Amino acid sequence: WLSHLASLQQHHHMQLEEMSQREEQYATRIHEMQNEMNDLLNEQTTHENEYNQWEDEKETLIQRYNKKSDEWRRAMNDLEQMNSENTDYLQKIEEYDNTIDTLRQEADEYEEWRVQSSVLQIE
Repeated sequence: WLSHLASLQQHHHMQLEEMSQREEQYATRIHEMQNEMNDLLNEQTTHENEYNQWEDEKETLIQRYNKKSDEWRRAMNDLEQMNSENTDYLQKIEEYDNTIDTLRQEADEYEEWRVQSSVLQIE
């Protein structure tokens, strides 16, 4: 009976040691998993921050593109307006050139008429 009791106590002691070892292993594993979870949460936060930063940068680039696009459209409209004005100025210059040519011809004709008229008066 005593040997059976000693055997049971030894078996019980071995079970306690085994349970204590398992408890340590489980505690260690739980601690490792908590650390791993914290690392993953930190990585998630980092990725979310990077994502938000990229989104902000994307929004900034979109706004810059829209601004440049508006500037480009205004510049093109200004250029078209200038081209139109240049065309008008060229037409006016041509008209002035034609008027000058006409006036020169009339002046030449007048000079010729004056010379002829002077010659006739002298004769």
